[in-house]
Amino acid sequence: MRAVAVRTPGRPLVLSLGWTDGGIERLVGDTRGRLPDLAAVSGPPACAHAFASLWATRAGTQPALHSRQRIYALETVSPVPRPDGAIERAGAADHDLLDRWVDAFALETQGTSNPDTSRQMARERAPGGPAAALWLWRVGDRAVAMAGHSGPTRTGIPVAPVYTPPELRGRGYATALVADLSAHLLTTGYRRLFLFTDLANPTSNRIYQRVGYRPMADVHEYRLS
Repeated sequence: MRAVAVRTPGRPLVLSLGWTDGGIERLVGDTRGRLPDLAAVSGPPACAHAFASLWATRAGTQPALHSRQRIYALETVSPVPRPDGAIERAGAADHDLLDRWVDAFALETQGTSNPDTSRQMARERAPGGPAAALWLWRVGDRAVAMAGHSGPTRTGIPVAPVYTPPELRGRGYATALVADLSAHLLTTGYRRLFLFTDLANPTSNRIYQRVGYRPMADVHEYRLS
């Protein structure tokens, strides 16, 4: 099996399946020469751990497991309870709300807040942006949850971000929103949908499985210093 490593500038190095011990050793050597300040690596648990351990040995640092995520895939949506409200594509009047919610999602899932970056991402996916793909669950005139999608392949598309303000959680809004958005995307020609969950958050893992998402693989991220 061939193995792949890819990286977006400023992001972790991402490993595929298929890395052997010898391949990891060569990859660490090459990466240290090209990216000596690499901050993180993510991938299948065994591959990511092997890379982080070898990097730490050579750099004299101590790697730390930063997150454990699970990739889910969906091909058929399961029925879910229907709370009050309905799905609606976000509109121009929602720009400020989307800015705040995208940043709150980043803070909650990544531990960092960058309002400028969040605003840029929100506006790219908001109405009129180059990748308009943000949806809301509304109860009357009030938006109570957000979900989006991006980065499609020829046959699949990932769902993210998914966010409900803390004071509105536990009412089924995000579950219904993800279910309806997933059903919509399947009708537009995608055969399979994907999403990532944090394994430290049992609530989100339950929600997505209720909608019909099934576990496919785990991904661990290590900080390298």
